[in-house]
Amino acid sequence: MKVKPIRGVFKVIYSFSIKRREEYYLIGELSKGEIQPGWYFNITINSSVDFSFQIKAIEDVDFSNNDGQYKLIIIDSDPDSTEFMELMAIGGENVFISEEGPDY
Repeated sequence: MKVKPIRGVFKVIYSFSIKRREEYYLIGELSKGEIQPGWYFNITINSSVDFSFQIKAIEDVDFSNNDGQYKLIIIDSDPDSTEFMELMAIGGENVFISEEGPDY
C-alpha cells in the first residue's frame, strides 16, 4: 500500500446512499486541511488494506436546529461500492482526504 499525501481530515457524522441516483453521501466536518471535488477520501481497514473513492461534489449543509454548518461529500457509487460502504457503516470516524486515488 502506497502512502498518499493527506490534504485534509474529514470527520464523518453520518453516511447514506440514494441507490436510484447511484450516489453515496457523507455528512461531516472538515477538521483539518482542505477538500475539493476530484480528490479522494480514503478509508483504512488495517495497515495493509485501504480504499479510495473519488469525490464528485461537495455541498454545504445546514440542519434545522442551527447546530452549525456541515459539508456533504457526494461520490458516484455503483451497487457493489454502495453495499461495501453500507456494511462499513461509515460514521463517527475520520477519513483522510488526498489528491491521489487508487494505486491499482
